[in-house]
Amino acid sequence: MANPQLMAEYSALIDAFNDRNLHDPNVIARLESFEASVIWSTIILCRQVSGVSNGSQGQNYDLMIAASRLSVIEALITGDHLDTNPLAQFPPPPANSTTLPDKLAQRSFEFWSTVGHFLTLHDNEASSAKELDDTLARARTVLDTFENRDVIYSIAIARHLGQRWADFPHSFPQPITTSEKDAGAKLYVAQKFLEQEASGQGTTQVIKRICGMVVRSWYISRE
Repeated sequence: MANPQLMAEYSALIDAFNDRNLHDPNVIARLESFEASVIWSTIILCRQVSGVSNGSQGQNYDLMIAASRLSVIEALITGDHLDTNPLAQFPPPPANSTTLPDKLAQRSFEFWSTVGHFLTLHDNEASSAKELDDTLARARTVLDTFENRDVIYSIAIARHLGQRWADFPHSFPQPITTSEKDAGAKLYVAQKFLEQEASGQGTTQVIKRICGMVVRSWYISRE
């Protein structure tokens, strides 16, 4: 509420939703682009306020975690690497707890920390090849049917494997097996999933627009 620019953008977005020409593909394309911009501006609020003090307890832990996750998402989408894992500065939740909330928190932390580590590894370094594959395999074990994790994991797969095919995303080897060990199958599933989420199957507008950003980035980077 303290960000007048973002509030104005939300107001304009609400007006755009009421456009009489929403059936027009060009209008829809402009709306989706504008919506993606507003969503991203909202996401980065956590970074803008992550340094706000929380009384005598110092920085707000949840905001710091959110800002670290934002750094992961940002690097993942833009194709950048991270010098260090942003999640490494935080102690993991207790692994020996038997309560469901603690178990869920532990697996969530493990997933994000694993993806953060993935982004510190470079594909052009032969010594990292096995570690990259092992890191992605570890992330897959903690997806837990969460849509956002499926999306993030698929982005990482497309980023890691897509560069191996010169004409990706325009063409890539059709999978002859559904085995998770087959690189072509993994890339095929990741690309189709992200494209379908972007085209309307995502359960939230945030998911749809994030996937749209990723899909557009593939084609822009190949132009």
